[in-house]
Amino acid sequence: MIEFADPLTGVNMLFVAFILWVIAGNLRGKTGGKETGYLCILVGALNSVTALYLLIAAQNPLGFGAFLLFAFTYFYFAMDILGGADTFTGLGNYALGVAITTIPYAILYFSAGDVIMGIVWLAWGQLWFVFYLANGLKKNVAKFMIADTYVVAVAQFIIAICHHMFKYF
Repeated sequence: MIEFADPLTGVNMLFVAFILWVIAGNLRGKTGGKETGYLCILVGALNSVTALYLLIAAQNPLGFGAFLLFAFTYFYFAMDILGGADTFTGLGNYALGVAITTIPYAILYFSAGDVIMGIVWLAWGQLWFVFYLANGLKKNVAKFMIADTYVVAVAQFIIAICHHMFKYF
């Protein structure tokens, strides 16, 4: 199994699940933009601090890169929302790059025997790809994107609790 500093991974996964839930609510018009933007900044900061810890203390550049994918996504989303961006095309195009980057991470986990995290990376990748379709290419996939974001958020929450957190109790 690949260790990114598992307790940190579990905590970050919880916060990513929470922010995905909030983002889905924002996409539905049920959560305000400012609240979503502020929480994106907090989760982006948490992922950035974790990334720095993994690079400096754990000497884990792979984990550093993984957490920065999330941090930059949430910072970018926050800036678009709070800055009143007229389009999210830049975020959509960034999401394509991240979606492609998730493939080697998934392969790495599968090859290390961690099927659950391999599947999680594929789930994240397809969600980023849907954000690319919706924002980068302006495809009409909003309803699917909202439902997909909720599904990934719930799955993320369950995996964070069961796969990362329970083994420490």
